[in-house]
Amino acid sequence: MNLKKKKAVILGAGVTGLKAAAELARAGYAVHVLEKNVHIGGMAYSFQYKDVTLDYGPHKFYSQIKGIMPEYKELLGENCLTREKTNSLYLLGKYFRFPPNPFQLAFGINPLIIARCGISYCSSLLGSFFSPKQNISYEDYFLHGFGKGAYDLLFKDFCWKVWGDPKIISEELARRRIPVPNIKELAKNALTGAQDKPDVSAKYFYYPKQGFGKFSDILADDILSHDGIISLGAVPQEIITNGKKVTSLVYLDHTKKKQTLSDIDVFISTIHLKDLVALFAPKAPSSVADASGALRYRALRLCYVFLDKERALRDNWFFFPEQNVCFNRVSEQKSFSPFTVPSGKTVITAEITCDIDNRYYTMDDAALRAVVLADLEKVGILKKEEVIDFLAKKLARVYPVYAIGFREHLSVVLGYIHSFDNVYTIGRQGLFNYNNTDHCMDMANLTAQHILSNGTRADWLKIVQIFDTYKIVD
Repeated sequence: MNLKKKKAVILGAGVTGLKAAAELARAGYAVHVLEKNVHIGGMAYSFQYKDVTLDYGPHKFYSQIKGIMPEYKELLGENCLTREKTNSLYLLGKYFRFPPNPFQLAFGINPLIIARCGISYCSSLLGSFFSPKQNISYEDYFLHGFGKGAYDLLFKDFCWKVWGDPKIISEELARRRIPVPNIKELAKNALTGAQDKPDVSAKYFYYPKQGFGKFSDILADDILSHDGIISLGAVPQEIITNGKKVTSLVYLDHTKKKQTLSDIDVFISTIHLKDLVALFAPKAPSSVADASGALRYRALRLCYVFLDKERALRDNWFFFPEQNVCFNRVSEQKSFSPFTVPSGKTVITAEITCDIDNRYYTMDDAALRAVVLADLEKVGILKKEEVIDFLAKKLARVYPVYAIGFREHLSVVLGYIHSFDNVYTIGRQGLFNYNNTDHCMDMANLTAQHILSNGTRADWLKIVQIFDTYKIVD
């Protein structure tokens, strides 16, 4: 007897959506993944430019989550490269090891600056003792743990460059993004070698031989091999609900023809929350729409600089926290996999994180090239005569901004979405969750396990809480 398969519809073909779809397809679900772009992978995507394979910024894979690393290695098989991770920090005209080693900094920086950092840290300790203060902002967090001197030196400008005004960014972002909370822990890690322990900074990372997009390709192949469908260039138009369930999805296919998926049993979204909320029919309450619109993102300019030489950087990437250069990180594709760039050539990627109305985002490629090359030469990475090509890309909504109060907005949005019994929103954009690829895999696995075990909505809300405990290890 032919039993009808349960139908799962997934919005977004990034790693989270693909992994969830693959798990459900293997379990016998009729899976249909819809992606508005013409390629899978989201940010975890590689593209070909002339004779070079490029990623959307530097991607690496490492995880502390139980079971994720073995699964990743098994999926990639012989395509999985093991790379020793090396990265540095450019500060006051010099390169230092990253994560910062306070002893290296002490001997490499003007003693007066170090003394000022020490005095301000002691002052911060005294202030906290006599007048304890709750950390609310990013600035509060680092002033309390490092003092004003070290905060101004290491953290203040970097926040401005990557996330925005540190006075209005939540302390949650600082806790999740920086592996050490204060100078004391930083010094302890340096003395004991703890900064090389996996919960502080991974010594090795893993990377697909043919570019990071290979991982997404493998997940897609898994879906297709289990009779799943992946529709590219598919733009969702309306999510039809009936009571507490999503029943149908209306979308435009790649030919702009209207299509409808009906009798949906499971609906998973990994797209931006604002976009998701706008699709519901009947419409979501205005309070939910307003809350989703209040969630902000930072944009990204990726600048690929092609050089007529074998290698350019001694490390995988360099961090640039000061505002006297336009980019906040520079990486080298060849250091991740030598198989992605021809011999005798190399490509470095300069990342500029900004708002969409920022001059770096709005300037044309020729003007951007001039600014980026001048700053790369200033910090000693290249000479302009070595440059043989330049490519720039724009990505509008990349990094969730953890502004003070974002949790209240997010709670309103998720409260509405979670009111539908068969709807799951997951992933970086789907949960406004600042995470990495390994976290996306874990989200997808836990979601699929919950669905396959017929878990309750109360069970699901407990799983969502796990997603907020993820720790990013650089």
